[in-house]
Amino acid sequence: MASTRDPRRAAFFAGRPAFDGIYVGGYGAIFFVRVQFPLASTAPTEAKETTVKGDSVWDETKAELYGTGKPTAAPQAYDPNKVEKLKNTILSAFKYASNMRELKPDESVIVVAMRYGPGRETGPTSLMVRAKKSDIDSFAAGKLPEDEFRQRAIIMTY
Repeated sequence: MASTRDPRRAAFFAGRPAFDGIYVGGYGAIFFVRVQFPLASTAPTEAKETTVKGDSVWDETKAELYGTGKPTAAPQAYDPNKVEKLKNTILSAFKYASNMRELKPDESVIVVAMRYGPGRETGPTSLMVRAKKSDIDSFAAGKLPEDEFRQRAIIMTY
């Protein structure tokens, strides 16, 4: 039976779930989520030559990672509402991290949303949302208002 999986997904995420996490001692818990839509708008830029002509190793590696044929689906257009909904969902879910009893108050919970799929080779491909455990606990206990919690959280796109 032939595989219907996108070769780019197979190259990067073979056998891995769409959600994963690790604990880094002294820093905190880091969770990775994979999304299939652009995480930031990209301004049109001039095409740059990023490879040296005749660099067959790079060409072969790029073909292996991104597939040799046309993408199976057209790249999605940036939708700021989708990204805002993702940010809100992540920030709202942080209150459940108060159940992570082993995290120290000065450690953080970080959620990194990574884009994969057609069109990911241009523009920002990751969204990081980070909050300190002490702020998460205060938010979950109702001692820190939601708007102040959102201001304290760090949100970056890269």
